[in-house]
Amino acid sequence: MIHGAGKIIATNATASYLRSLVALALGLFASRWTLQALGASDFGISVTVGALIAFGTLLGDLLRFSVLRHLAFAVGSNRREILNEFMRAAVAAHLALALVACAFLWPIGEWAIRSAVRIPPDRISAAITMFRCSLAMFFITTATVPFCAIFTAHQRFITPSIINSLRALWLFAWAYWLTESTADRLEAFAYYSLAGLVLAQASLIILSRFRFGSLDLKLGVNWRTVGKIASFAGWNVFGGTGFLIATQGTAFVTNKFFGTIGNAAYGLAIQVQTHAEALSNSLTGAFAPAITSRQGSGDPKGMRQLAINAGLLSPLLSAFFTIPLIAEIEKVLELWLGNPPPSASSVCTIILLSSFFNKLTLAQQLAINADGRIAKVQIATFIAHSVALPVAITLSICGCGIISAAVAYTASALLCLIFNLYYGSKTAGLSATKWARETLLPLSIIVPLALAAAFAPRLMMASGILRLITTSALSSAVFIIALLYLALKWTRSK
Repeated sequence: MIHGAGKIIATNATASYLRSLVALALGLFASRWTLQALGASDFGISVTVGALIAFGTLLGDLLRFSVLRHLAFAVGSNRREILNEFMRAAVAAHLALALVACAFLWPIGEWAIRSAVRIPPDRISAAITMFRCSLAMFFITTATVPFCAIFTAHQRFITPSIINSLRALWLFAWAYWLTESTADRLEAFAYYSLAGLVLAQASLIILSRFRFGSLDLKLGVNWRTVGKIASFAGWNVFGGTGFLIATQGTAFVTNKFFGTIGNAAYGLAIQVQTHAEALSNSLTGAFAPAITSRQGSGDPKGMRQLAINAGLLSPLLSAFFTIPLIAEIEKVLELWLGNPPPSASSVCTIILLSSFFNKLTLAQQLAINADGRIAKVQIATFIAHSVALPVAITLSICGCGIISAAVAYTASALLCLIFNLYYGSKTAGLSATKWARETLLPLSIIVPLALAAAFAPRLMMASGILRLITTSALSSAVFIIALLYLALKWTRSK
């Protein structure tokens, strides 16, 4: 790694890590209080309502990835006029998407809540309020994406990290208030979530203008540039639609077969996955703009090496957090939630495994994204993810219970892994042999050692806080040694 690039990545990784650590610490308590205040049924309603706008949210996220890729590429090319052109196109595209998607999703969502989804009749009004606030949050998030992405494209992570940490503190404070509130708690939850987002995004817009004020955002866009963003995003949307089937489609299957209580277990598992991934994503995510900028500067070899480094770091950090969680998941959920929904521990374990499988080919995903030729891999991704829905339905009919959706989701993650390996080699030049040598081989040594360390206390100690602490300490020691070795190795390779 070039010294300057390594320093920037380390700074960004540290800022993102601290932000994620704050969000994790506050989010664990906030989730517990929210579940206690809402109850399993209303919490399940919030998960179900969120699924109704998931397509719009996914659309916004995928367009954000496209915008970020092109902005980072433009920053790497060091041409200001190209950056201005892509920024204007991004602002126009996101505002248009937010307006069109909301106009489409609003009537469909309200019809579904009243007629298609299993929700207790006396909670339909609150569910409608939750849906409208969620839709407003989608609009705000989507419309303001370019002003957030410009920080990431310039590899300036500190300001967004501070603002997101303050938002996590806001949600933490309001979640505690929710436990004492006498108002309709589902509606109150919707309102304070919306208010926190408004404050955070408004702050990012204002600060982006101060930090990058020389960006030319005059009226008028180059439609060819919009077309580049839309084409890249379009293929991401195609592949992402399969991901939507694998996640939100299976959530609806869970609702149909097991009701809102089943959704509560599934929703909690997704939250556990999100918290576990946040810390690893905060570190590996710092590589993404650097990888794309390296490609934009005409250094594909350097791009691939950064991708390989991130591709080992990501699953290593994912396992760092997921292995002790899996080993003591029942105790963790008991301490976190007090009275978790039925089957929550089993669903969480399976979802955490799927998260680890997805991280195994991060190098291929980042390199393909930087290269820009994504059409074929997104078609394959759509096929792999689409398998989840029929598998979930089949397993549910066969009596496999609430874990059906989680098992189906994990099966689709394994198929994606195979496709990523193939197209990573064919498109981005990352051979499967190199991946096996530099990613799979180290993990095949480190992960079994960490698993043995995590499960060893179960042979000698009864379930409890002391065993949980011992499990975490022993497995963490294995990963810390591995991470220190990697840091030394990469430092010497500069």
